[in-house]
Amino acid sequence: CNVIGDNSKGGGLYLVVNTNTSLLISGMSLFNNCSSDFIGGGCYMLCTGIGSQIQITGQLEFENCSSKSGGGMRININNYATVVINQISFKDCFASVGGGGCYINCLETGGIFSITGELQFENCNSDLGGGMLIYIQSSTTLDINKISFQYCQSNQSGGGIMADIQIGGKLSISGISSFLNCVSQNGGGIYSNINDGTLNIEDTTFDRCTCSQPGNGGGIALYQGSSSIISITNSSFIDCKTISNSSDQRYGWGGGIFIQTSVTAENLNESNFIIRDLIITRCSAVNSIGNNLHIQSIDTYTTGEAIKNGNLLTVINQSNPPNIISDLYTSLSYAYDYMGINESLDTSNPGTVNLDLHDSLFEQLFLSKIPNPIYIDSIIGKDIKYCGGLQTMCKTMQYSINRNSIPLTGTPPSDTNYSIKLTSNTEIEINIQITSTTLQCG
Repeated sequence: CNVIGDNSKGGGLYLVVNTNTSLLISGMSLFNNCSSDFIGGGCYMLCTGIGSQIQITGQLEFENCSSKSGGGMRININNYATVVINQISFKDCFASVGGGGCYINCLETGGIFSITGELQFENCNSDLGGGMLIYIQSSTTLDINKISFQYCQSNQSGGGIMADIQIGGKLSISGISSFLNCVSQNGGGIYSNINDGTLNIEDTTFDRCTCSQPGNGGGIALYQGSSSIISITNSSFIDCKTISNSSDQRYGWGGGIFIQTSVTAENLNESNFIIRDLIITRCSAVNSIGNNLHIQSIDTYTTGEAIKNGNLLTVINQSNPPNIISDLYTSLSYAYDYMGINESLDTSNPGTVNLDLHDSLFEQLFLSKIPNPIYIDSIIGKDIKYCGGLQTMCKTMQYSINRNSIPLTGTPPSDTNYSIKLTSNTEIEINIQITSTTLQCG
């Protein structure tokens, strides 16, 4: 089944439901190898006007469907209309512009879109929103109870989902959702631009999601406007990463999560920014610039202080669950896992991967600037600002011991003896002098 032409809609099914009209679809519907030259390769639905409703109590399946926008399905919801769907699946669907599996467009006041069952995407791809492209504004609400993405890909933004949330719009994802092996240039799992809107992510797993330079956010990339709300809770990030690109080596920040926020530090609180009870495992970023989380803000230090003061970021201690990591804000061990950059520095140095221009979010709270013990590896180590931990070993003893251990708090660390552990030979070392006035070797 297919339709052709510059304005073609709905290769398999075309539906329009107007004011005070209801449509009920039950049973199972399969759309296989359907296409449209314009929108809605398998199906196009328009639900518009007060009292209009589409309710699908059965199951919709889309396989090998394609179009320019909404490879499997395109839904437009306008003016207080409601669409409720029980279960949908998209497999091997493609859109040349946006929404490889599905495109949901809610651009007028008060619409509601709800998935009560499960929404599944497998091997769908597009330029924007490999699995799903969403536009929400004007107090429209989109609730997804359970969603899964596998092997979905976007060339630009949002391997699983790209969501543009504006003017009071709200997107909520909950109910044990997952993003597996999703890939994009920005936001391997989710990319979202939130301007005077709300994004809520709960009980969701991002597993092996990646993005490549010059993009950010292996698992998630979010752009938060000054009047917007972000909430990410009870979610996991496993083996998510940003990947280097030899042809364009800018950005690559935030292996698990990248956030660019316009909310000033004095206004950052739990009413607009919550990232709590996360599990983060083996995430990594190019040059270790925010392996777990990277935040671009007006001022990194004050943003970090606001997060600490409001306890806005908590991560589960996997050695002692369900307890959280107690020294997340004060331990040097997490210096490269949670980082940030000032907005002005990115403006003058777009996409810089120079670690000297990025800071730990919580550097001003560290109890020491030097780890103990200090690990040295002349082969894989790097002489960088916070080096010496097991994950970020220093390259030379010379660099590691010629550092001031007093943190920004001004209070000397409690350690008076330091251990230096060599994990490779020391042939490159010359003129090593370790005295009681530098670091004492235990």
